[in-house]
Amino acid sequence: AAAAAVAIAPVAAGVSRRTMVRAAGVGLAAGCMGTWFEMSHGVVCIPVMTLPPLQLGQQVAVGTTVFGVAVRQLISATLYAADPSTDIDDVESLSRIMDVQAGVVLAVSGTFSALSTATLASRLASKHVRRANGLFLVALALFLQWRESKILVSEAQKSDGQLEDDDEPAEVLEPGTSGPAFVAQRFPEPEAEGAIVAHPVSPASPMGDLPRLISLGALAGASLGFFGIGPAWMLAPILSHTAQAGAIGSQAVEASVGPQLSGALELGAFASDERTRTTACIAMVPPSVAAAFRHWSLGNVPHMGGIAIPLAAGAIVGSAVSGQQLADVPCDADFKYGMSILLFSYGCWLFLGPIVA
Repeated sequence: AAAAAVAIAPVAAGVSRRTMVRAAGVGLAAGCMGTWFEMSHGVVCIPVMTLPPLQLGQQVAVGTTVFGVAVRQLISATLYAADPSTDIDDVESLSRIMDVQAGVVLAVSGTFSALSTATLASRLASKHVRRANGLFLVALALFLQWRESKILVSEAQKSDGQLEDDDEPAEVLEPGTSGPAFVAQRFPEPEAEGAIVAHPVSPASPMGDLPRLISLGALAGASLGFFGIGPAWMLAPILSHTAQAGAIGSQAVEASVGPQLSGALELGAFASDERTRTTACIAMVPPSVAAAFRHWSLGNVPHMGGIAIPLAAGAIVGSAVSGQQLADVPCDADFKYGMSILLFSYGCWLFLGPIVA
């Protein structure tokens, strides 16, 4: 027993067992709430950890939380890769579940942004990071209501048998015909075996869509690096609702990919189609890992074994339990409205309230 205690002591040096249990409890609750409200568990973790009894500094709370975000992103990507219906070594097979080109752009821009904003957050005074986080929480509250409005519109269109489709129709080419360079997405049509789909060149083609993808990737990376909050749940609906014809998230593109995504136009509870959500999830793996590593190297994860690991483990368990037990109990709009009010109020308090040294 003594030897075991000695072996465990260095892992959680300076952290009591009670603190470890509290961190695990915060992660468990945040994982449950994050899954039920369809948002990152960091939205709950960071505010709670900066308050008593944990009362971590703002930068430490961000660094500790983003470690768990990186672990969850890696697990999500692994689950996608482990799907037997997807051959990750085959580009065409992988392209059925995600937009590979867009994912690469989002990942690269997000990684650079995550690294730079994590460094910036460490160099700024804690009061400035706190006030910036307050503004971010206010923005999150508004985003939750915007997303809910898009979900309600989608549900209304579905019930009326109407689905908006303002995108340019996809062009079906004969086998062996190549489409425009850097634009063609070649997938067999469900009803025409061997046919190739190529989306016409437009201002929103992959080359023309680069500014949008780079900007959104950079913003997503900043969410990770500066605020410690996983951005995939925000990135996917924004991609879907800012897309023009021929771009990732546009209905004509996502509906024409193949039979695996035959319900792509049904945006569901995430205000985004399945393929765009998968793209956002996988694209955010490198930025989340980069943000976690940068915060760790800057000393913002001082209690890896005592707080960060229990927090991440609790979030993973909470997310899994909530996903299983609450799968048939969707979060009511009134609860989402209440969460928005809570985030808005707390964000205002962070920005306008007194700064305690």
